[in-house]
Amino acid sequence: MKKLALILILIFSSQIFAQNEAVAYKVDEYKEEKTVDLKLLDEKITMFLQEIRKTPPTTKGVILVFPSLKELRCFNEKKFSSDVRQKYLSKLLTKNKDVVSRITVESVSSYYRENTQVEFWIVPQNAERNFGGGIIADCFCPSLNINDVLSEDKKELHLAAFSSDSSSRKFKYDWQILQGKIISGQGTFLVIIDVSNVTSKEIVIKLRVFGQKKNIEKECGDSVIKTVKFDSKNSQ
Repeated sequence: MKKLALILILIFSSQIFAQNEAVAYKVDEYKEEKTVDLKLLDEKITMFLQEIRKTPPTTKGVILVFPSLKELRCFNEKKFSSDVRQKYLSKLLTKNKDVVSRITVESVSSYYRENTQVEFWIVPQNAERNFGGGIIADCFCPSLNINDVLSEDKKELHLAAFSSDSSSRKFKYDWQILQGKIISGQGTFLVIIDVSNVTSKEIVIKLRVFGQKKNIEKECGDSVIKTVKFDSKNSQ
């Protein structure tokens, strides 16, 4: 009898433990190829709603919309396919008032998929949200550097700006110096400075760039400062 009671206690305890260890699970997914298939997406959301209706009222539904790696969000201002899909799905859910309050549509910004992808998850009460993940793609600010060459007679300082931004040659470059005089190139990536009358052993140069995308300018800045040290002909 004691043995039977012990078995019953173990079974009951395991059931409680299982309930406490509830986890979210994926029921379906939609992978977008070259073109969007709204018919297929509509079918999948309909099936997902049917699954949600079968669950207890405390169970939630989560629709994750992942951006495509081809649409890397690095300082880009355009709308992404994932954002468009999120808006579309949210609008569809409003037509299902019986379950709309139990479902959220989330646009994932920190992870990518090979193509725009939608995942349908069911999250029981107190379940751990162990979903998500994917490809992590870091965004780096484009580099902006200044190379300098002093002429053999030490009268001219040649400066060239180099940016890793592919459209950098279309930028407008504003060169600012406290010593010397710009002979040519103001507004371009290459300038020549007359340093024949400079007596110090260094020149501070500030370069500001115009023409970058607004988001790049906001996140990365638009200027660089460089100190060029040299032994000018007239230096003390």
